[in-house]
Amino acid sequence: MRKLYFRCADGIILYDSVRARELIDHGVSERRVFVALNSVDTRAYMDYATGFQAATRPNVLYIGRLIPEKKVDLLLRAYARFRSTNQAERSRLVIIGDGPERKSLEEQAAQLGIAKVVDFQGEITDPEFIAPLMNRAFVSVGPGVVGLSIVHSFSFGLPALVADKDNHGPEICAFGDGRNGLSFESGDSADLAAKLSKLWNDRALTTSMSAAAVATAREFSVEAMAESFLRAVNTVAAVGIR
Repeated sequence: MRKLYFRCADGIILYDSVRARELIDHGVSERRVFVALNSVDTRAYMDYATGFQAATRPNVLYIGRLIPEKKVDLLLRAYARFRSTNQAERSRLVIIGDGPERKSLEEQAAQLGIAKVVDFQGEITDPEFIAPLMNRAFVSVGPGVVGLSIVHSFSFGLPALVADKDNHGPEICAFGDGRNGLSFESGDSADLAAKLSKLWNDRALTTSMSAAAVATAREFSVEAMAESFLRAVNTVAAVGIR
């Protein structure tokens, strides 16, 4: 059914080049396929970001819905392990977002003995109120499926830790393993804890990844996305139907 709809269109806009290539491989004409990288208003967030000084950023951050596919329970286990193997007394795990799993996650944090260092902030959308939390973190973690939150985090210069085999959204194309973050083995809390420790202990690496994250956020701006939409519309209009 999708292929039928796609073939009826004069132009198709997708969020990333991987999906675009898949569509072309399925027989859709390349001249009708366009890419507009999905984004948030990165410029608005970047206005609130402070310079990345690794030594003054002790916190680990998660931003997103508290639902099963996000695997926040995995992050809690990994963070408990991370704190037990590092001198990270100043560190806190900050969770921005809400959802049906919040109560069970709060109970899990208590069972793991980290309730006092895990901050469930609830849903926050105003960049003015998000900024102080983002600017105290040295990393943003996507323990499960990753979506636009990765672009959001990059806007504040936060390197990302991302599960390597989860069924991520198209925004994962913003992530470069070893460039603006690190991947860890999906579902493996020990490996996630090890990658947290790596960024905690190698602040030069974290700082370089922060700079790459900011550069990525500039590429994934709403302005760039709008330009891609305009290019698609103008191209189709100029060529005409079929």
